[in-house]
Amino acid sequence: MIRLNAYLNRALLLLGLAAFAGGAQGQARFTQTFELQPGWNAVYLEVLPDQPDMEAALAGTPVASVWRFIPDRPGLDYIQDPSEGLMNVEGWFGYFPEPRPEAFLSNLFTLTSNVAYLIDLDSDTPVTWSVTGKPVIRSRSWAADAFTLTGFEVDPANPLTFGEYFEASSAHQNQPIFALSSQGNWEEVTDPANTFIDSGRAYWVFSEGPSAFQGPFQVSVDQDGELEYSSAVSQQTIAIENENAVATDITVRTVSTGTMPLAFEQIDPDTSEVAWPALPPSLDLPIQAGGDLLLNLGVRRNQFTDTRMEEILEISNGMGIRRLLFVGANTLQPVIPAAALKQAGLQQKGGGVNEFAGLWVGSARVNQVSESQLAGTTPLPAGSNFPIRLIVHIDSLGTVRLLKEVIVLFEEGTMEPSTVNPAFMTDATPGRYVLVTDDNLIANFTGAKTRAGIPVGIRYSTVSFDFMEQFIELPGSFDPDGSYSGQIVINSDDPINPFKHKFHPDHDNLDAQFLNPLTEAPQITRDFSLNFSSDDPTNQNLPEYGSSIVSGVFSEAISGLHRNTIFVEGPFRLEKVSNVSVLNQ
Repeated sequence: MIRLNAYLNRALLLLGLAAFAGGAQGQARFTQTFELQPGWNAVYLEVLPDQPDMEAALAGTPVASVWRFIPDRPGLDYIQDPSEGLMNVEGWFGYFPEPRPEAFLSNLFTLTSNVAYLIDLDSDTPVTWSVTGKPVIRSRSWAADAFTLTGFEVDPANPLTFGEYFEASSAHQNQPIFALSSQGNWEEVTDPANTFIDSGRAYWVFSEGPSAFQGPFQVSVDQDGELEYSSAVSQQTIAIENENAVATDITVRTVSTGTMPLAFEQIDPDTSEVAWPALPPSLDLPIQAGGDLLLNLGVRRNQFTDTRMEEILEISNGMGIRRLLFVGANTLQPVIPAAALKQAGLQQKGGGVNEFAGLWVGSARVNQVSESQLAGTTPLPAGSNFPIRLIVHIDSLGTVRLLKEVIVLFEEGTMEPSTVNPAFMTDATPGRYVLVTDDNLIANFTGAKTRAGIPVGIRYSTVSFDFMEQFIELPGSFDPDGSYSGQIVINSDDPINPFKHKFHPDHDNLDAQFLNPLTEAPQITRDFSLNFSSDDPTNQNLPEYGSSIVSGVFSEAISGLHRNTIFVEGPFRLEKVSNVSVLNQ
């Protein structure tokens, strides 16, 4: 029987120990360690193993068998001692290592996270077994009016009792709980109010009726139990619920490498202003009794020191519950082998594509204009704003191009007969998105999306910038802290010159007889610049800023519209809408 006064004496029976280990470069991993005793052990795995294959995960560990209970019908349970045999009992799946004679009977081949296992150790002495992988947050499913074999994500350094864990669950209060003894027998926990829960240990727990109870402290995320920031995601939300009858502080702590640049959303309760400060090594957040909170976390890719970065967060309530959360993200651009870059005629330090490569779309808000009638050169605040749409493309080497229009299209992949079975077709080359500024190439591709069942392209265009070329190249490689300038010259005879009118005798660039050329439309010159800001001008310090959002000050000097040059200025903001680094390919 398991009692409070036997807690310390049981320390050698089964210990679920934790360690945080780095895997390959940029990886963050959690190692769960068990002290397996001779005979039967009931363990609860909290990680998704890097090596889920049974043979690989148990290499060097002398096990006779490993069992998992997977009932095929509701309410099925099994509390009989495992030493009496599980082979022919409904719901049990087993693994037998080679060269044991029963190895051919194995029907359990992999380990997974948040699952309980029975391990029969074939050894006369205790053996340490370690499993390394990613911690995963999953909801626990309870069998109604039956036992469930499960474990609990408790803090090994600050465990709580069964009574404390199930205090808020009527389906589990005063219900039987069984633990595996050192003799390999299931014994009922007779004093749950004073019996501590062991981290990494599995128990049979009865639920009276259906239950969705996840413990006195719950953590959930939108994805499959982790925070993975894809190229289209820079912010994600962690939902935390406090089922306890008392208020407490939730602590979010980095427990692995501690180097992944994360930020959290902070809202001023008085002014409602939003800020995104860096996530500190330990963050305390108050939560009310029976309350919940949403923690928005962002990833700052502009501060990455590697193409892939990962972190493990520990979220605890200070009262015995601890959840581990895996966080990972890649840079927005992939690493390309040097040979592929060389074949494409490109060179890039480190063998990668410029991290800002792609299509950026946004606008400038001109809110200052000089007093041209007084020959003023300093832009002054205007009575209203004038929006100017901006379209900028960055290629693999960081070259900046100002576009007047671009269409996002799709190139279909190709198929070829399978080498395994020629009757089936497999992908030879995958399809890809393309950016087109040359109308002559449109027919080579199909639409990037469908509208009313018809494939269509996604077009971005601006009336604020017009020039005879497809784009204007701005000198210098892209740097979000830099400054880029360009010039647009609109000659007298250009169709886009606002003073030239084909049917107006005073603005057709012909003499009074309409015979000889005569310059009547003045040449217009637009000298513009984009001055990027390293800090978010909105003071929100958004996580995406500097990686998929950039901003700064747009300024322009316009000559030819007025006898004096007009100077304008205003803030601009660009957001990346595509990672395609090549135009018209």
